[in-house]
Amino acid sequence: MANNGYAFDVFTLKGERKVQFDWKPGAHLTSVGFDGTGRCVSVTHTKTGLNVRDELAGRARCEVRADDPEFWRATVLADKLLVRADPYRVGFRLHDLGTGKELSRVTADRFTAFRVLAWAKTGSVLAWADSDRPWNGRDVPPTAALDLAALASPTKLPDARVRALEWGNVTLTQGDYTASTTVMGKPVKLAYDAEYDFETIVHGTLVGQKHAVLACTTGLFGYDAQTCARTTNYKPFDAAYQVSPSPDGRHFAAAAHLHPVVSIFRAGVPDPVLFVVPRGSEWVAWTPGGAWFSSEGGTKLAGKLEDRGAGKLPTFVPFDPKLRDADKVKAALK
Repeated sequence: MANNGYAFDVFTLKGERKVQFDWKPGAHLTSVGFDGTGRCVSVTHTKTGLNVRDELAGRARCEVRADDPEFWRATVLADKLLVRADPYRVGFRLHDLGTGKELSRVTADRFTAFRVLAWAKTGSVLAWADSDRPWNGRDVPPTAALDLAALASPTKLPDARVRALEWGNVTLTQGDYTASTTVMGKPVKLAYDAEYDFETIVHGTLVGQKHAVLACTTGLFGYDAQTCARTTNYKPFDAAYQVSPSPDGRHFAAAAHLHPVVSIFRAGVPDPVLFVVPRGSEWVAWTPGGAWFSSEGGTKLAGKLEDRGAGKLPTFVPFDPKLRDADKVKAALK
């Protein structure tokens, strides 16, 4: 079986193609697998739920209804279908693969997975708020902050903004699939073309009058705000869902989707210059070269997960204490 995320082909061991599945508008391929009898099963999600098909027979097997199926993920397990039904809750449901009937479920309390970023309107202070939901289009009052120039938590939370849609005589307008800048009253569309309806623009901001950044489901992109040409393919630690600019327009921070690491970029430079993991009022910051510094409680966060191989849980490996260097971390944004 060959699967590229949008379509798949099923072949015999002799190379004979038995099934060809192509992506269809409104029906997103979620999972492909084989049931307990070896028959190929596809699972797609639509606006109403999950549709399970026997691809070799070319017929539907069952449907699993849902109130909000947009984020549903499913895995075929013999004669069962394992479904993760909510991206913001640790929980799973087990369904019968033939009837779609729910057999059991395991759920847990919601967890804090998001960092809503807001850069202070002056200075070098990056503020954040922990949330169990992604940024919803409104400024969220920050709960903690870090002065990146001093590498210390400020005594008072700053007046901060999540993003900038206006900068001098430039305005950014963002929709789900298109974005444009308006310079001196003249709108120009940013160069972003979505091939599929799930390739959306999640968030955007101006970074000074000359640069715009779009966080999309396909990547994190930088644009010339004057010509609207794409200039930079940024490389965040993980897929970005929210971006926030520094007040001088030189840097911006990108919060990852369901990942604690915040990537900080210099406008126009593809690779991050600094990483920050905020947790409550504690934090740890490190450079791509390995120099790091943290708050007192953030020392427990300073480390990385090391892969121990298949079937084994990763091991947390603390950062090298010899690389703890505030001066090198501060220099990253100069």
